[in-house]
Amino acid sequence: MRSCTQRMRAIQSHMNKREVVWLIVRLIGVYVSYCAIVSAFALASSIWLLFSVPSKTGPNTGTENETVIQRPEGIPGITAPTGRPDPTPRTATKTDTAADEARREVFKLILKDLLLTLVLGGIGFYLLIHGRILFNILMRENQAAEKEKEPESILLNLT
Repeated sequence: MRSCTQRMRAIQSHMNKREVVWLIVRLIGVYVSYCAIVSAFALASSIWLLFSVPSKTGPNTGTENETVIQRPEGIPGITAPTGRPDPTPRTATKTDTAADEARREVFKLILKDLLLTLVLGGIGFYLLIHGRILFNILMRENQAAEKEKEPESILLNLT
């Protein structure tokens, strides 16, 4: 049986740096694509959450956990601050504002998940299919080291 270091040496002898860098780029692409798939499932759950958030509720909807805030009715014969009697008392429910706030948060969540899915999917697709930019960045390290090894000659022409 061969040890782990012997196996690594055997693999390294069969792969040059170019192949290793392509392998790294592809592995990064697989990871980013996996993240895109996970965020697509998060997007699906966010859309489901949008339909499960209760719509606006009022006093006649029959929901159990409802808090209704009503302005107390005025004393008969006394006018409102505007100088006119208030014909209809205002009724506001906390569930109306809570449902609106919940819908706004769900829309933000859907937009975030949609953007994340599109961006991660695009990056993952690019890295799996092309990946030239990242490949060139990773290969440039070797080119910079080779340039440093070359001696520079400076000629001065004074005539």
